[in-house]
Amino acid sequence: MNLLLCIAVCATLLFVVQAESINFKNCDANGTVTSMDVSPCPVQPCVFHKGDDASVKVCFKAPASSNNLTAEIDGIVAGIPVKFPMPNPNGCYQSGIECPISKSQTYCYTSNLAVLPSYPSIRIVVRWSLFGDGKVPEFCVLFPVEIDNAGRETPTGREVDTPTGREIDTPTETEVDTSSREDRNTE
Repeated sequence: MNLLLCIAVCATLLFVVQAESINFKNCDANGTVTSMDVSPCPVQPCVFHKGDDASVKVCFKAPASSNNLTAEIDGIVAGIPVKFPMPNPNGCYQSGIECPISKSQTYCYTSNLAVLPSYPSIRIVVRWSLFGDGKVPEFCVLFPVEIDNAGRETPTGREVDTPTGREIDTPTETEVDTSSREDRNTE
């Protein structure tokens, strides 16, 4: 039992040491998110390497009480949301939150997400949402991400999609909002 507690404390400390506060935009009408940390993310857009894990911590003030929480992730590509599989969509289980939650209380939601090798190498805007009872949004944030092959490129300098071996067209800076860290606007 003590060994498990020690491992949990060490893992939490490792996350806290490596996590970086990032720029994000609230995408719900309530604007409830107070802070957001992502690891790894030393610069934005956050670069996630295929085969690695990404950790997210979102602190928010609950706009509504709820007995249950459900997390969802979408990648927004050319304005179209594409669902990403959640390893643990239950926001009340292993997320740092004990349900039920109460209106106007502050909570910090944490989650790990595997960056699967099958994901395309692309720049996207991620929409991470947590819904309460009746699909009421507890929080919704948008932040830019780049998924890459950890430096795998072709002789032409373009990235290669690992499963297919084909070169990939990567969106330009203007196609994805990649605001600098100095612009901490959370509108």
